[in-house]
Amino acid sequence: MILALYTALVRLVLRILGARPVQVGPRAYFYTASSIPALTGRFGLINAVTLGRVVIFRDPNAMSMPHIRRHELIHIRQLEETGALRFYASYAWDYVRWRSKGCDHRLAYRQVRWEAEAYANEERSDLTDHP
Repeated sequence: MILALYTALVRLVLRILGARPVQVGPRAYFYTASSIPALTGRFGLINAVTLGRVVIFRDPNAMSMPHIRRHELIHIRQLEETGALRFYASYAWDYVRWRSKGCDHRLAYRQVRWEAEAYANEERSDLTDHP
């Protein structure tokens, strides 16, 4: 329920910003930051971000890379299985905990449990856009 509401809210904000999904799959809505004027040039080294069932890719090239798509679809599965509140709270907790232990941003990010699982499985060819 919360995941559906969160996804609807993210899509509404993106629509207000003038964005339209580049691709709609059975489990996700794909956007590219380059199609959202307010986000253009703001992604830096980030390839994609998952907000509910919405995935915003840095650019069309990032969206076309199968391992990046699978990585983000793993996050959607994690959200579906754990719930949005638990997922985002534990994500933030893990990141802050690793930063407080002296890890730099990149290492703390890779230590977040959800990222570790996604990176470990992003090369699996059996993961698709379909449930």
